[in-house]
Amino acid sequence: MKIFGVGTDLLEISRLKSSNIFPLAKRILSSYEITQFEYSKNKTLFLAKRFCVKEAVAKAFGVGIGKSLSFKDITLSNDALGKPVCTVCMEVSQKITNHEVLVHVSISDTKDLVLSYCVIELIT
Repeated sequence: MKIFGVGTDLLEISRLKSSNIFPLAKRILSSYEITQFEYSKNKTLFLAKRFCVKEAVAKAFGVGIGKSLSFKDITLSNDALGKPVCTVCMEVSQKITNHEVLVHVSISDTKDLVLSYCVIELIT
């Protein structure tokens, strides 16, 4: 196993409460995540978690969100046990790393904050 990068992000949930959440969701979420967002009970927390994870992933890649990596290149879902599963568009991740990657994430939240942590592992 070889670690390519590590990233973390901390977000005050109140930053999203003051904005119009639906246009922001359309800008940040992948098509899969939009469907999950529509069914979520707490849309602000749902979006906050995804935004925070995507920022941590971008930091782990060392490129930030922008020209090389967009919010929609990153998708967060959950496995059968609820563990967060993060996937990044393979074409994009290979351009950045010249390898296939596994993206490991962890998310924690309180009433006011969301924290995410990301480790990118090279697999080829």
